[in-house]
Amino acid sequence: MRTFIAFKLPEQTLDNLKKMQDSLKQHADRGNFTPKENMHLTVRFLGEIAIDTAQKVMKIMESLSRFPAVEMSLQQVSTLRAADVVIAKLKSQPHLFDIEKLITEETYKLGITGERRIYTPHITLIRRYRFKLPFTEVVKNVTVYNKPFIADEITLFETQFNDGAPVSYNELYSVKLNKQQ
Repeated sequence: MRTFIAFKLPEQTLDNLKKMQDSLKQHADRGNFTPKENMHLTVRFLGEIAIDTAQKVMKIMESLSRFPAVEMSLQQVSTLRAADVVIAKLKSQPHLFDIEKLITEETYKLGITGERRIYTPHITLIRRYRFKLPFTEVVKNVTVYNKPFIADEITLFETQFNDGAPVSYNELYSVKLNKQQ
């Protein structure tokens, strides 16, 4: 099964991301727009793993409950270098990177290498895009709704495919972070 670990986002944040996406859509010639219900903040892409490995990942995730919930805000609309992807970049508390580091280190011990790039917190808005204007002009027309939000639930997801294309994500296991800290 193809898996990843991600934060679910509050409904208001999803609504704000959708508004940003709608602004981008007005200037797009083409693009695969992420459905609102599929938007999330990936912490670690795991790739193809077996069911018994997924159970070990769930055990690793149990230790995340000691971390405080993460306060974040949407920072800007940008693109990923060398990728055909438009994203919403996030500003977050440093312990988001501590969570990512723990997951990465522990999943490496299981033989899961996943992606080997520096972690950049972001939410994918559009894949394979093309705009009528240069991107620098397009983003001038996008309001970034940067109201802070709390991410307090981290989830192991399995990607569901239809004709080879990802269509939805199935929640396999979730852990609530500590809201008391």
